[in-house]
Amino acid sequence: MSRPSWWPRRRSSGHGTETVIIIEGEFDLSGVPRFRACVSEALETHPGLITVDARALRFIDSTGLAALLRARAVADKAGVAFRLREPSPELRRIAEIAGIHYLLTDE
Repeated sequence: MSRPSWWPRRRSSGHGTETVIIIEGEFDLSGVPRFRACVSEALETHPGLITVDARALRFIDSTGLAALLRARAVADKAGVAFRLREPSPELRRIAEIAGIHYLLTDE
């Protein structure tokens, strides 16, 4: 499997209370393992919040969407807030089609 066209980047802000994972370009099966690794690494730092910045996301398929939902569930189980910052129109569209747009709100 080749490296995805984007590579998630983690950045901590404040006093380690928020971790931002930036996804850009295309998010499909090839990017899921790296995204999961970023989420796991973020949870190891015990942030108060994980933010996924998805404003530059141009394409997402069902595996990318499932990875976002799984990340949200894992964060919730760990007691960590999870949010999307400025979901791209493509992400909003696929979430609407799947009937789960209410789970991916930009808080």
